[in-house]
Amino acid sequence: MGFEDPRFEEPAVRPIAWTADDEVAATVFARAAIAHPRSDRAAADGATQPQIGCAAVVRRGRWLLGLRPGAPLPPLDEVARRLERHSWFRLRPCVHDIAPDELLAEAGRFRVLVPAAPDHPETRRALLGRLPLLTDRAGASLANALGRASWSATADDREHLRRLAFWTLEAGLVRERGSLRALGATVAVEPWLALPPLGDVRRFDPDTVVATAPRLRPADAPRFDLGSLEAAAAITRASLRARGLLG
Repeated sequence: MGFEDPRFEEPAVRPIAWTADDEVAATVFARAAIAHPRSDRAAADGATQPQIGCAAVVRRGRWLLGLRPGAPLPPLDEVARRLERHSWFRLRPCVHDIAPDELLAEAGRFRVLVPAAPDHPETRRALLGRLPLLTDRAGASLANALGRASWSATADDREHLRRLAFWTLEAGLVRERGSLRALGATVAVEPWLALPPLGDVRRFDPDTVVATAPRLRPADAPRFDLGSLEAAAAITRASLRARGLLG
């Protein structure tokens, strides 16, 4: 199987111009760049982990996609061209509501779905959080593995995969120079909610992380220290093979 596989072919999608308000876009970027210091309450509780904003892999991915902090968002077709240039993924705008299972399945075909309406909140979440991770080889590999595993998954397996995807690509934490930084869509739109309570960070384990249901605002949920995106991708692929979901 390779990138020439017929399953990865799709008809050309008509480019969609970005029409979101520039001031809104600049505000989102400004918030996502905030470094979050330890809170007084956390210090009083004796917590040692700092609360810090988005990871370098997210910032690098935004730059590669032409998403400059404080600048107007580029046309969606330009983002699509850059995404394909820097990763294996193609952008596929959709006019219908996107179900989580559909999002997973298409990732297995190296396609990422976004709402066709440029001002849709989920489009902004994808642009600022989900798409940048796909420009990283480990992020792209993890998303594709979860997607391929979903093709033959049972209903229970698909819930397992959705939770793995959420607590890694959507709301995972990675270590940079000894500090924890947040990944994914949760830090893209509401970075102050994407960060964990300092005393409730747990080691990432695919077999136990799925006991925690995804939450759009996970500030009050346990969060998972992936170590690195590369480590999380390798551990997750091994876990999927053990479950018989990945060849």
